[in-house]
Amino acid sequence: MDMEGSIEKISYQSQVYNILENMIVHGKFKPGQRLVETELAASLGVSRSPIREAIMALCQDRLVVNKKGKGWVVSELSLRDIIETYEVRKLIEMHAGKQGCLDCPKEVLEEMEVTLEELETISEIEPFREKNRRFHELIVLSSGNAKFHEVFLWSMRNIRWCGYITMEIPGRMEEIRKEHKAILKGFLKRDPDSIGKALENHISTLQNTIAQKWDEHGF
Repeated sequence: MDMEGSIEKISYQSQVYNILENMIVHGKFKPGQRLVETELAASLGVSRSPIREAIMALCQDRLVVNKKGKGWVVSELSLRDIIETYEVRKLIEMHAGKQGCLDCPKEVLEEMEVTLEELETISEIEPFREKNRRFHELIVLSSGNAKFHEVFLWSMRNIRWCGYITMEIPGRMEEIRKEHKAILKGFLKRDPDSIGKALENHISTLQNTIAQKWDEHGF
């Protein structure tokens, strides 16, 4: 198993999680492949404890499952399940955005503007993905509805790796920036209908892209 470098002796579980997640979403671990704790620990130069903790976290994100007789294996993901999770996210964000734009806290709106400005300067997938996630979280936070936020976080945990599928497409990051600008414009104008349409277009585009690219990623 080819894993370059060892892990610094800090935040083992988080670092191991990031490495394993990256290998799964980029196809270095295939669906149905076993993850053997002893092998992973030896490759990464850590004990089995942070490996086990990272694998448990990957289970929560549905990237790994525990199969009877096989142990930990990479999930064989269902496109239907992913699309339905995106549908939940779309409904939450549309409702939260329509509600939140009418009385959006000043600090939330300001952070949305700053986050969009930062996205203009980012070209690498991982930092872009994190800023993108934060922009969408701010949309939900604008409503002040704690349950909306809870469901949003659940949906993002279950589809967070999907960003790689879309952001690796040439030109897609620029399209995302434009779609985000349309959403922010609706907030600045306090226009619920505009926000609803912009969010529906944005997330539906993500769903369609993932459906088109699904087979290429071997899930």
